[in-house]
Amino acid sequence: MHPRNWESFLNQIVIDTVYMPTRAELYKRLGVDWQAWPECRAKDIAKRFERRAAEKSPSAARVSVASDLEGLEGLLMPEETFQIQAMYQDMASFGRGQQLAQKIMASPGDAQQLVSDFNQNRVSSVKPTSLYENIGPTLKILEEEIDRGEVVKPLFGWPLLTEMISGINPGRVTILVAGTGVGKTNLTINFALAAIEKDPVLFFNMEMTMKDIVSRFIRSGAKIRAKEWNEGKFDYAYVVGAWATSIENKKPLLITDGRALTLSEIVSTTYLENDKHNLGLVVVDYDQKIRTTYKAEEWQALQKAVEELEECAKATNTHMIILAQGDEKGDPKASKRIKQSASTVLNFYEENSEFYIKGIKTRHSKNSQVLRVKYEPSKSLVVEDRMIDPEEQKKWGVPI
Repeated sequence: MHPRNWESFLNQIVIDTVYMPTRAELYKRLGVDWQAWPECRAKDIAKRFERRAAEKSPSAARVSVASDLEGLEGLLMPEETFQIQAMYQDMASFGRGQQLAQKIMASPGDAQQLVSDFNQNRVSSVKPTSLYENIGPTLKILEEEIDRGEVVKPLFGWPLLTEMISGINPGRVTILVAGTGVGKTNLTINFALAAIEKDPVLFFNMEMTMKDIVSRFIRSGAKIRAKEWNEGKFDYAYVVGAWATSIENKKPLLITDGRALTLSEIVSTTYLENDKHNLGLVVVDYDQKIRTTYKAEEWQALQKAVEELEECAKATNTHMIILAQGDEKGDPKASKRIKQSASTVLNFYEENSEFYIKGIKTRHSKNSQVLRVKYEPSKSLVVEDRMIDPEEQKKWGVPI
């Protein structure tokens, strides 16, 4: 199953919309030929937005959004305003843009003032509330989490890791750091297969072809060695029968097709798929494949990207795992500062032919814990083994 990209989303918006002569003016302002077929119109819109996002800074893009929204009153029905705003998710802060659209929908007569406030950053998105009025709701949430056994949300089959990082709780970001070729993608494939026991998963694959990534999922889940897979010496009937049926009976696991994506494509797709599936886990593989439009050094752009992904995780109530290439010290190679936004930073590494996951940073638990795992690269299979105590780390030379 493939998440729809933002261009196909625009295409569907245009096709689903009842065409009215008054909308010709809107499309004219967007530089789109009103007489073109709907599919062409959607593609033109998508290309124009993509160019605009690439050419302008985020602040300029927000002004551009506001400029195009200005004057929508009379052109569109209130419920259609949100559809038009959805087209701009790629460029504007989703939360602020969505809020603006909802306000216009609620009070179309105030559209001009709302846009003016948007331009001048006079927005009411931040609404502090008192400690007292939050006590009751917080206790209610706690009671519900206790009833579901999710105060610390477990990753199925990974009880030691769950305790080590204090769960894959929603609204948090985990950064998984590993050197090139160590196996960070294989590790998160195993996490994803574990997570769909309870929650839908969205896997942003930006490194492999669909054939290659799906092959790894199958080999890991069905425990097939690479040589057996490549030579076709495995039980086809089991894979297409019992194993495939077991996957079908679990929660959805959505995988993208291997293209590098823009930050805004990742964010908007997460929002859209979360609306449909109520995602529990989102995997982004990997940080340096994220295409950003920020005019900055790579480390600054990636730091900003991770900050926005953290906000996305909070807004969608999902747990997000971002993979990162590591240096010889186990730090993210492109930007060490991306660790600041994460609740958890894990280092997956090999030492003396053994494989370990170390908690470099665990905001909700104890730092520097080390979990040894059993890793079979030929099967893309990773399972947890046991925790390594500090004295044992020293004895066996495991980095502390």
